[in-house]
Amino acid sequence: MVSFSPLTATTSGASNFGAFGPSQAHCLVPPPPGVGSSYTGGSFSFAFDLGDELFGTTAGELVAIAGMPGYFDSFVHYVVTGGTGRFLGASGAFEGVGVLNRTVPRPINSLTLAGELDLPAVPEPATWALMIAGFGLAGASLRRRRALIAEGIAT
Repeated sequence: MVSFSPLTATTSGASNFGAFGPSQAHCLVPPPPGVGSSYTGGSFSFAFDLGDELFGTTAGELVAIAGMPGYFDSFVHYVVTGGTGRFLGASGAFEGVGVLNRTVPRPINSLTLAGELDLPAVPEPATWALMIAGFGLAGASLRRRRALIAEGIAT
């Protein structure tokens, strides 16, 4: 869920990857009352905790809601082109569906996001620790074996 707040000029989001701060930019001329509009060529970035970021391009459509001047059904298509941290090399696409409220000085766009991301596998720190310990034990056993063989040859 993404919410853009007009009161504090902040944005916030929540996902199964954790909380994030979304940022989105696109050129859009607000449609006249009762008319829809589409846009392309936008960009987005979602900044997660620990400096991880997901970014890409956007395109979308606003459709006027009948009987509700200033309210639009909002459809946004996000294409992921990369990221940083755990999102390094990410790709995929997801959709944002919600309502845009243009009746306030700073419009509010509340979206629910759904889609799929292809994230490269990055071992967790515990996995790295086990791998390093395993390599260390394998190396130690090889050294010990060589020492025993050399000792047997010397006698």
